Amino acid sequence: MAPREGASCANILRQRAERIGYEFVVKDQTLYFQRPRYREASASKLTLEWGRTLRSFSPSLTLYGLVTAVRVRASQTSRGGGKEPLVSEANAGDERVIMGRETGSQIVKRMFPSADQVVVRLDAQDVSTSSEARELALAHLETKSMEFIKGRGACIGMPDLRARMVVELKGLGKRFSGPYYVTSTTHAIDASGYRTEFEVKRNAR
Repeated sequence: MAPREGASCANILRQRAERIGYEFVVKDQTLYFQRPRYREASASKLTLEWGRTLRSFSPSLTLYGLVTAVRVRASQTSRGGGKEPLVSEANAGDERVIMGRETGSQIVKRMFPSADQVVVRLDAQDVSTSSEARELALAHLETKSMEFIKGRGACIGMPDLRARMVVELKGLGKRFSGPYYVTSTTHAIDASGYRTEFEVKRNAR
C-alpha cells in the first residue's frame, strides 16, 4: 500500500472511530480500533493516594461543550425503507459507565434546565436500525461527557500504570477523588529517581 493510501485509510478509520465513540491508536506498529477500555473494565486496577504514591495532581473541570441530549435522526428512504425516519436519543445520565455520583451532563441539565442542549446528527449512511441509532447517540454523549474533568499528575514510578486503564485517585476531596481513565503515561528515570507522569479524564464527580 502506498503511503498516501495508508494515510487515507487511517483518516477514514479515525473519523469512523470518532463517530462511534471508539479508540483509534497505533502502538508498536499495531493498530487498535476498539471500544474505550473503561467501558469494558470499569473497575480500577491501581490506586494512587495523595501524600503517598501520588506526588502531584492538577485537575480542570469544565461544563463547556457538554451536552444534555443527543438525537440521531436518519432517513430510511435512502435504504429503501419507509418514509418515517429512524430516531433515537440519549439523555443526561444515560452514560453506560459513570465515574462518580453525577455526570457533567446531569449537572448541566440541573443547573440550566431551560437551556437544554440537543445535538441533532444526520447519519443516514451509517444507521439502518433503531439500535444503531441508539449506539451513535450514546457514543456521542459519552465522548462529550468524558471531557468534564481532566487532570495531569505524577506519582512514584509505577511500571504497571499505562494508558487506557482505570485508576483510583484518593485524598483529593469529594470533587476530584474517584476513578479516572488514563489517556497517556510517561515513565522517566533521572537524578530524582523513577517517576511516572500521566493524564486522566472522567465524566462525573
